[in-house]
Amino acid sequence: KEAECVLICSHDPKGTREMIVNGVKDVLKVSSAGRWHNNTRDLWDKYNNNKLEYMSNFRFNICAENDNTENYVTEKIFDAFLAGCIPIYYGSNNNPEPGLINKDAVIFWNKDGDNEQALSLIKELNGNKKAYDEFISQTRLYDAAAEYVIDRFKQLREKLANIIE
Repeated sequence: KEAECVLICSHDPKGTREMIVNGVKDVLKVSSAGRWHNNTRDLWDKYNNNKLEYMSNFRFNICAENDNTENYVTEKIFDAFLAGCIPIYYGSNNNPEPGLINKDAVIFWNKDGDNEQALSLIKELNGNKKAYDEFISQTRLYDAAAEYVIDRFKQLREKLANIIE
């Protein structure tokens, strides 16, 4: 993959995306293909708005959630996995779906903490093909992912049944 980092979003209500972009801008070239801070038309002009196909050209994906709330995990981190990008993630108290996602396959950004370790890892992975290939080839979802998802749906069904009764 020749392109370094992609961010696709339409807004940044709590400044989390801006925080990450500002943190990595000296180490990665960030292509912002959404409405927010747009600096490229390639997503629309070359990829007909096919987000995953476009993202597949990049090594990293900034995928911050709209809010940092426990158990609030959207498609963002999963899109990074599907596109073959390394997620640079912030949200869900940096513990997204602990029974599902291998945290070693994600670079976590700390809003109020020190990000030197994350930046050091990003620099190494971006400049060392062997290290990048090893990192990206890790298991992203645990083997028991299907069972985890089924169990979560069962829990949701039970909670909804209790509310309705």
